[in-house]
Amino acid sequence: MYRVLAPGGSCIVTVMAKPWEEHLFGSIFLGNSYKQYMKRKQVHIHLLASSEWKQTFVRAGFQIKECIGYLSPYACRFIDISHYLSIPNLCSYILFHTWVLFPWMSCILPTQHLAHLIEKDVPVTSAGALFFVLTKNKKSRVQ
Repeated sequence: MYRVLAPGGSCIVTVMAKPWEEHLFGSIFLGNSYKQYMKRKQVHIHLLASSEWKQTFVRAGFQIKECIGYLSPYACRFIDISHYLSIPNLCSYILFHTWVLFPWMSCILPTQHLAHLIEKDVPVTSAGALFFVLTKNKKSRVQ
């Protein structure tokens, strides 16, 4: 990002944070083995704390204009449980080659609830995901 962004240019970045895996519903019962499984399954290479993400961006030569936390502990658990609630859709896809077998049933899904969970501001130290507005420093970064 740094290489292709013009000096003084801005970019918007969203990252998953360390609290994401700490708040997974499955980790309540299965502990670290579940966290490691989901980290591999979701291809999360870096799950850093908010302070570590900030240090990473500053070291790369960015100035942090804004950092907003989203995905509360409850939202993280709800999303994790939702993975398993979608198993019927997976079965539908395997058997009938369509993800949604009964489209008229989509009205029972709690999409408004999920949208409400995501729109809440969460303290960056406990947020499962972080939204950054970054600006490339006008001077070249020091290696």
